[in-house]
Amino acid sequence: MGLGEKQLVMAQGLTLSAGSGSLEFLEDGAWNKRFHPGWAANAGITAAALAQQGFVGAKRAYEGRFGLYASHLQDHFDPANLVLATAGLGDTWELLQVAVKPYPACHFLHACIDAAVALVRDQKLDYGDVDRVRALVPGEVVKTVCEPVANKRRPANSYDAQFSIPYAVGAALRRGRFTLMSLRMMRSVTAKFSRSPTAQLTKSIPPRPSRDTIPAK
Repeated sequence: MGLGEKQLVMAQGLTLSAGSGSLEFLEDGAWNKRFHPGWAANAGITAAALAQQGFVGAKRAYEGRFGLYASHLQDHFDPANLVLATAGLGDTWELLQVAVKPYPACHFLHACIDAAVALVRDQKLDYGDVDRVRALVPGEVVKTVCEPVANKRRPANSYDAQFSIPYAVGAALRRGRFTLMSLRMMRSVTAKFSRSPTAQLTKSIPPRPSRDTIPAK
């Protein structure tokens, strides 16, 4: 859009007020998260267009007293680390580090899905021989993919299932894969494994990011 330095500062200041999101959708399988990326892009483009026309935005959008770091990092914000935010600025483009997800689900589930698929494909594990499943995940992700327990054990819809360790692991064990079809056939799949195997959730951080342990019958 050809914005100058001052206009770029104004645009980021305006985006501070326009760009936001919430994880409340995790409570009931709402579709909010699908709305977040598009809304963020809309906010950025709108802010840039306004700044281009002279609309005044906050100058210290990040490090200011009510800026992004203070509002979102709170006690974890250390001004001494501000240099990290501009390291490689103009040379390093973080967008190039973005990868395509191998599974259509929250990335917190991927390691456990990998483990379940490997057990079926490499170890020839038979779903019928599984008595229970113990899924170990980092404590920080428990609130996202393990709680509330009732929702995670029986997802309300396909979007809810995309954030459920019990569903994802169960579906991967049942079919040896986890694809969009695993979500489209959610009702029939849920009926088959909602009670067995049962995921035992732990809040401890395991030696590795995530893994499954499956005692066979």
